[in-house]
Amino acid sequence: MIESLLVVGRGSLGRAVARVLRRGTIRVTTTSGRSPSARAIRSARAILLAVPDPVISLVSEAIAPLIASKTVVLHAAGSRRSDELEAIRRVGGFVGVMHPLVSFARGASPRGFDGAISVLDGDPRAVRVASDIARALGTEPVRASVHGPSYHAAAALVANGAVALVHEGVRILVGLGFSRHDAEAGLAGMLGTVVDNVRSVGVPEALTGPIARGDVLAVAAHREALRGDARSLAAYDAISKTILGCSRDRGLPVARARAIDSALGTSAIQPRRSRRRARS
Repeated sequence: MIESLLVVGRGSLGRAVARVLRRGTIRVTTTSGRSPSARAIRSARAILLAVPDPVISLVSEAIAPLIASKTVVLHAAGSRRSDELEAIRRVGGFVGVMHPLVSFARGASPRGFDGAISVLDGDPRAVRVASDIARALGTEPVRASVHGPSYHAAAALVANGAVALVHEGVRILVGLGFSRHDAEAGLAGMLGTVVDNVRSVGVPEALTGPIARGDVLAVAAHREALRGDARSLAAYDAISKTILGCSRDRGLPVARARAIDSALGTSAIQPRRSRRRARS
């Protein structure tokens, strides 16, 4: 287990990592990502760059002349690979990526990292240090050479898509007379049960609802109720296409899927994809 860590960057991610790690045995110090402390960089043996993705390479070049030999430098960006830190490697450092698969919102008070995973890659020594940090955060370390736009797109689709859909759901409920607080609390609680279902039975088995059941009448009623709100109807139709694909993977008969497809006015149903799921 590493004894100390310097976190470069004091944004949402940097503050959250430092806060959680300080509950344990790792000594954590922080410094600004815009003007890192030269003294802190020189004395650190493990550094985590929690800076915006586009400046990771620039920050690594700025601190490279200051680091001691064999220092481990990690970045925490899911969209970038470890070669963003090539300047560190050139001066004898070890580099890697440690991306906690967690959503951070400005001003939020997250429950922590427990139950999440951290996806790691890079030099073997850097990965060992990243594993120590990941476990100290309460996450499960998973080593996989997946960092980049496709991996980041998967994370963004779920995290950001869920928030956008809740936003639309809140708009509908507030329009029906809910208070914003009750609408947000209610939908957040429902999302918690969805998470539990995914953990318990996985996907697509966790899918529920009228499309999964092939209930054409319910889908038609939904669309009719939303017809006066073009924005919400567009959101409903767009996500319903994805739900329909998930339902097909879950086993929805093609005849029912075609009926749902017709009710939505979408394109022809594609052949069902294999339900085989990759496991690590």
